[in-house]
Amino acid sequence: MANKEIAARLYLSPRTIEDHLSRILRKLGLTSRAGIALHLAALNG
Repeated sequence: MANKEIAARLYLSPRTIEDHLSRILRKLGLTSRAGIALHLAALNG
């Protein structure tokens, strides 16, 4: 989903979503949303 779509569902601003995604990427050492998906898939087996 796009930041705008996520923000609308969570009643947050798109900028807040960008900030959260940026922090997640940095903490996991990833560079893309696809990386997050692959990381989660690996965790779930």
